[in-house]
Amino acid sequence: MAFSEVDHFLEQAVHRAWRIDAAEVSLWSPFRSRCKMKKMKKMKKMKKMKKMKKMKKMKKIKKMKMMKKMDKMKKKMKMIKKMKKMKKIKKMKKMMKKKKMMK
Repeated sequence: MAFSEVDHFLEQAVHRAWRIDAAEVSLWSPFRSRCKMKKMKKMKKMKKMKKMKKMKKMKKIKKMKMMKKMDKMKKKMKMIKKMKKMKKIKKMKKMMKKKKMMK
């Protein structure tokens, strides 16, 4: 039975010709509030779950971006190392040529 149905049922009970005592009707109110509480708890849980999922997604995206940046940096570093090596080799060759010329 959905919450709205329970609510309707309660309304009917209250408005019946053979009026129930106020005390008896009040017995129903804890049940109503409990239903409401359950619904609220469920909603809160759902919201929390959605937020968590969003956060996880954001973290994943951030991680991916970081990884890409890191890869780029690594490539750059490799290139710089290569360039330095090339320069060294060129220098060495020049030095060798000079030495040969000196002889």
